[in-house]
Amino acid sequence: MKWLATSLTAAALFMSTGCAEIKEALDEYKTEQVQQEATQQRVRTINVDQPIAKLSVEEISEEFEANSVMAENKYMNQPVELHGQIGMIDDSPFNDQNIIITVNAGEYSLASVSCTKPRTSAAVAQLRKGMSVAVRGVVTSEQMGIGLSRCKFWSHQQKRWIGAASSPPQQSINRETRQSPTTEDASNSSNKTDWSRLDQTNRRDQQTTAKIATNSARFFSSTTGKTKDIGVTITTRKNVNGHTIYDAQWADGFKSSYVFWKSGVVEIISKDGDGKTDNTPGTWRTSDGNIIITARSGSITTFPSMNPIAN
Repeated sequence: MKWLATSLTAAALFMSTGCAEIKEALDEYKTEQVQQEATQQRVRTINVDQPIAKLSVEEISEEFEANSVMAENKYMNQPVELHGQIGMIDDSPFNDQNIIITVNAGEYSLASVSCTKPRTSAAVAQLRKGMSVAVRGVVTSEQMGIGLSRCKFWSHQQKRWIGAASSPPQQSINRETRQSPTTEDASNSSNKTDWSRLDQTNRRDQQTTAKIATNSARFFSSTTGKTKDIGVTITTRKNVNGHTIYDAQWADGFKSSYVFWKSGVVEIISKDGDGKTDNTPGTWRTSDGNIIITARSGSITTFPSMNPIAN
């Protein structure tokens, strides 16, 4: 009887442990499902006409080749505008109702990005191999090459969006990133300039950059909506890849680092409350000799009289 009781107790403990592990696995699965749905919703709804970076296919491919982890942190699930030439327009091996369109860096380069469009898409009918284009889309994969979702194509030769109206779409001015349209958008748009909005943007720039004390920076919090000046000491160093990094030691004890890229993207590196390193992509621009950094969250940091080296 003692043997039977011991066996039953062991079995109960085993089943209890097994159930706990199963519950933990189910909880992890549910969390992953929620995260995946949130990502898919972001890809479906994000505005592709407000790209965080405008660069060539060659340039973005070089970034992924040099360090795919850092490039993924910057670009994954973000809208971009890439310039290159139409390469392949062919059937998708996964779905005969879809067509894969590749945009190559150039005739003598192996770099390319790909988009999937429905067979009935106007882009499929109007694009031709060798056409010089700009493609806007959301970066959603990089395991088998850089893949874009929700692609739209601008023909440099025809000066129009393929499959869209002949005039480029009107773009609102983002007062934080102030991303301008492509050169073609600006030169061919039939929409009149909204000078009142430009004036408001300029006034905000002046307010953001005016009267910042020496050895200080101005920080606008998108969470609280408040702006304050904080003392900061900036030092520079190079990482193992030879990239210039700017380290900021803030007067309140916070530390952050910045890596500026020629594409207009900046990596904002800091540590969260648990001490884990957080790499948040943002955009940067110059204004009257000052550097204005806008994080993806919408927070804005202004460093006065700063001339960073762009990698």
